[in-house]
Amino acid sequence: MNLLLLVSLLVAAPADGLQVDVPAKAVHDAVSQSVPFLQSEGQAWIENRKCVSCHQVPFMVWSLNEARGIGVKVDEVKLDETAAWAVDWQNWTAPKNREETDQAKAEAGNIDTMYQLLLSSYYTSSDTSTDWAAAYDTALVKNQQEDGSWKACGQLPTQDRPVRETNEVTTMWALLALEPRSADLPNWNEKLSTAKQYLAEAKPGQSSEWWAVRMLFEQRFGSPEKAEQLKKELLSKQHEDGGWGWLLEKPSDALGTGIVMFALSHEPQEADAAAIERTRRFLLDTQQDDGSWTVPSTLKRAKGKPKETSTYWGTAWAVIGLVRTQPKS
Repeated sequence: MNLLLLVSLLVAAPADGLQVDVPAKAVHDAVSQSVPFLQSEGQAWIENRKCVSCHQVPFMVWSLNEARGIGVKVDEVKLDETAAWAVDWQNWTAPKNREETDQAKAEAGNIDTMYQLLLSSYYTSSDTSTDWAAAYDTALVKNQQEDGSWKACGQLPTQDRPVRETNEVTTMWALLALEPRSADLPNWNEKLSTAKQYLAEAKPGQSSEWWAVRMLFEQRFGSPEKAEQLKKELLSKQHEDGGWGWLLEKPSDALGTGIVMFALSHEPQEADAAAIERTRRFLLDTQQDDGSWTVPSTLKRAKGKPKETSTYWGTAWAVIGLVRTQPKS
């Protein structure tokens, strides 16, 4: 934990050593500490890879806009330029493959990129233009599979969980991204019904992401009672250190923890205050000096070893989770 956060927590600690809530300033400082890392590493990805990816640039835009929303200083000009660059479908493909990739092909191969950009815009109100959002709403609907699912793209199908679970997660995220503007989508009720039939066959997931997004899905499209049950089960899987692993059986990491915090932020936080407080402390205790959180790769072939992409992804989700569950004082 960096020195500034340590001082903030020590100042807030009572003399008898009893635990107290993490102050809002400590959360603000942790987010501020992450911004240079997110900005520099995200920009390096753009300069070196020259493509958006589904784990880097969308989460750079989303997390930095979340930070900006609570008054953390970011390079606003660069961020707005990056956001505009990211929603251009021509930047979703590696330069060597662009000549042979038209818009329809780019959209079909970037389902996860599209829903991430849509969610980022929706949750941070960072883009007042709806032209690109409407276009990608239409593209997402067009790319729904006959069985009602959306297929995960890129390297996501090679994650260390069943492919069916990864596709279920992509399907639920896609539905959540489409819902805010669903009234303008043709045959939305039919599309939603088909997706529900696909998800009705789902088995309990191995990842905290599945549990978190399933809870959000039930809140938005299903049963409040089922959503509450899922939340209770998810909270029961919280580790003693306050976090969740992206894979539930693994040690806590910032990726799984940040996603769960984001999901919990959709509920009145008073009921889950103790769990959220433990989660804040886990993240503040494990943040690196450069503002990042070291995260094991989600890819099966990585065998649990940290990778730059997973560390970036997890850091972005940690910031999103911290901002959306920020204490009031």
